[in-house]
Amino acid sequence: MEPVQRHSRSLSPEAVALHERSALARWLSGVLAGQYETAGDTPPDVPNQDARTETERVRLFVNAPGGIPLPPYGSWWIDGKMMGPSSVELADFYRQDGLRNTGGGGPVDFLPAELEFLHFLLQHQLAAVMTHQDDLANHARSRECEFLDRFLLPWIPRFCAKGQEVTTDRFWLAVFNLLDRFLE
Repeated sequence: MEPVQRHSRSLSPEAVALHERSALARWLSGVLAGQYETAGDTPPDVPNQDARTETERVRLFVNAPGGIPLPPYGSWWIDGKMMGPSSVELADFYRQDGLRNTGGGGPVDFLPAELEFLHFLLQHQLAAVMTHQDDLANHARSRECEFLDRFLLPWIPRFCAKGQEVTTDRFWLAVFNLLDRFLE
């Protein structure tokens, strides 16, 4: 992840932690979406990608004989089907923060999109902490907690456990482990 050492003298420990969590959410989002080159620096616990990394991502999340082992959609894990009630609730949650699905962008509960939204919430929290706006920081923290509790924690632990069960690829095993630890 991007080191914050050059800024650490001017940032509080809380701001440094928020920056690191935000960068990790963005990295995980990019990697899970297959955007390795834009995801940023690989965390130290994750082995380098190799020729199999993208092939394994496609097999796990996009297309595989007999069906994909890990649908990266919250409603599939929460509701047992795509575009279930949890998708409707998530779309409403996004709208409360001024975001809306314009169509054509895929399901709102696509894991990389959810992690990008978490990055968005963490960036707002970081900005509020850095500018000493306690009310805004508390609001952003509250939204983050609600988002995690309602939309990620109900399914991500099972998703990560299943991911560790269905792959032997060292890169993806490390990603599932990191995602699981990130949300603890």
